[in-house]
Amino acid sequence: MMLTTIKRIVLSAAGAALLAGGCIQSDPVANNTPRPTRFREAEAQYLAKNYPVAKAKFLAVAASDAAPERPFVKEARYYAARCDQNMGNYEAAVRVYNQLLEYPPYRTLAIRALVARGDISMEVLGPGGVPDYSGAVHDYGRARGLLGEGSQIDDIDHGRLTYRLGRAYYGQAVSAPNPTEREARYRDADRCFDEYIQRYPTGRFIDEAKRYRSSVGRAPLTTFYVLMGGSTTVREQAEATVRKLTAAGFQARVVSESQAGGTVYQARAGACDTRDEAVDLQRKLRAAGLGSGEVRP
Repeated sequence: MMLTTIKRIVLSAAGAALLAGGCIQSDPVANNTPRPTRFREAEAQYLAKNYPVAKAKFLAVAASDAAPERPFVKEARYYAARCDQNMGNYEAAVRVYNQLLEYPPYRTLAIRALVARGDISMEVLGPGGVPDYSGAVHDYGRARGLLGEGSQIDDIDHGRLTYRLGRAYYGQAVSAPNPTEREARYRDADRCFDEYIQRYPTGRFIDEAKRYRSSVGRAPLTTFYVLMGGSTTVREQAEATVRKLTAAGFQARVVSESQAGGTVYQARAGACDTRDEAVDLQRKLRAAGLGSGEVRP
């Protein structure tokens, strides 16, 4: 799957100062503002991975002018985009993240939009046939600066962002156009991995950080996934598998690969940071009656 170039929003000094020193708009979640009924209904569908229904409900809140729902308009737009992202509608999700970041309403939402967009950049092939690692470096680095140490928003914390930033730099190194650029990006990656290893010695990404940090035989950049249904020369077969997976609430996408006999297509479920996470996803797929697939790479 190819993604057109993602528009990067560079926050102005004034906007960055407002996000750092105070909210541009009051954060309804941080302020414990009571969630309106329709937002809670949308959340329940989202947590149940019923993304089409959740998206429709979030969009209804996003279009609302009712007083109880007005504080959650931007929050609802973000979660509608997350539904699109989880269903593989990456371009639609990115458009919303771009709009939210152009005039960031409050710090926590800006961080989440940056991380979500960075995750898409790391996962989806761009026009050059490789993920947008430079874009991921921008987004993870910006989110990391806004988050700071010792803070956490949802599943986003300083350790995860440090590791993901290292992975993005590593990707830049692997795809660098010349040796000088490659070594410079490896050094950037190593600084992130060293920081992670030092600060989070029992962190969930410690084994991967050590492996990528090793200067002896650089490993290729790896994102783990579950291959469902093998490879096929018929794109429609892979697309049908992806539709079945997303309808069951799993993140999935079609990926094409050029081989000697022509182009083959694969339905890939998930985009996991570790092999253990991919194995856990494999168990969930089996439990849902979708088959176990094969953990790759």
